[in-house]
Amino acid sequence: MLPDSLGLAYHQDTIITPDNYKLVSWDISPKVENANNKTAIVFAYQDMGNMSYVLYNAMPFAQAGFHIVMFDYRGFGASQAFQVNENQLFYNEYVTDFDAVLKHTKEKYKGDKVGVWSASMGTIIATLSGMPYDFLIADSYITNLDLVKATLEKTKGKTFIIPASGKEYREKILKNEIPKIIFLGKQDKIIDRDIISKLKHKEVIDYDGGHLQGMWKLSQKAYGDVYVEKIEAFLKKNNF
Repeated sequence: MLPDSLGLAYHQDTIITPDNYKLVSWDISPKVENANNKTAIVFAYQDMGNMSYVLYNAMPFAQAGFHIVMFDYRGFGASQAFQVNENQLFYNEYVTDFDAVLKHTKEKYKGDKVGVWSASMGTIIATLSGMPYDFLIADSYITNLDLVKATLEKTKGKTFIIPASGKEYREKILKNEIPKIIFLGKQDKIIDRDIISKLKHKEVIDYDGGHLQGMWKLSQKAYGDVYVEKIEAFLKKNNF
């Protein structure tokens, strides 16, 4: 499925990473003219499927006037092939991919605000990024790698690999100064709320639901409308 199948105008870009992997990206245009046109949001999605799987998540942002930049990690969708072990939680190479797309976006929208929408595994990638950005939207924020690994191993009955130290990740996330809005389901079993309570410059939106159900649960007249309204209020409060 392509963005135009949902009535979204877009441009397809090819981005080359520092280690010479070719990534495919979609730059989705805002559907209205307003102050949000001066903000671009890079999507870092979860560890499943490809960027077309989160097109419905992009739609309410475009309808609110934001530029949306989506991309496929290496090994996913139309991006260059990459051998993946399904038992590995994520790859550090995904951080390289994310940083390349973020750099491309900041150059393309020079002078505008550039933020990140991240979901589940994508919140890990956005946290490990070495490329600065203006704000973080974290849907089902993964803050404790060891908890995720243990929970997955218990529920799925197999061993998982995490390519980063849980302790170092925790230290990095606690030092993070980026303004962030976090969507958390009250029934989400892999969220460490103790760590989230210690994060700096955060706003937490709780909803009655599970992992990655925020946009669905925070919908009223249209899919994700309340969800995006809360993000707009957060950006306004933080002078973006």
